[in-house]
Amino acid sequence: MNQNEGVNAAEVMLAWVKGAIIQYKARTNQIWHSCQNNNPTWNWSMHEYRVAPEGKLRPWKPEEVPLGDRFVSKCGIGKAGVIIGVSPDKTSSVVVEVESSNRLQYYSVECLMRTKELEDGSPCGVMVYE
Repeated sequence: MNQNEGVNAAEVMLAWVKGAIIQYKARTNQIWHSCQNNNPTWNWSMHEYRVAPEGKLRPWKPEEVPLGDRFVSKCGIGKAGVIIGVSPDKTSSVVVEVESSNRLQYYSVECLMRTKELEDGSPCGVMVYE
């Protein structure tokens, strides 16, 4: 490791200490991966590390909608439901079964992205990195 690489390594590690998400890639590869549980191994001879770039959330495309997944309200207020389909005309509407009411309801993918999240805490949309 040369001095410039050492400075970069120190900056990445300090960002990690402050809570930044860290990604790594093999030196022979171009694909970045997030470190499992954000716990890097810091094997600088085999991997490169970086602070994960900020992403921007965009609505799902019809083919990306996770059918069968359960969603909840981001703020804890409102009904939860299960995504059971995409509108027949393939517009930006998603069909959901709202829990405790036994009825179907349509949500726009924009509304789901803004107000709901999947039960595991992941967003109702796709994160895009530039």
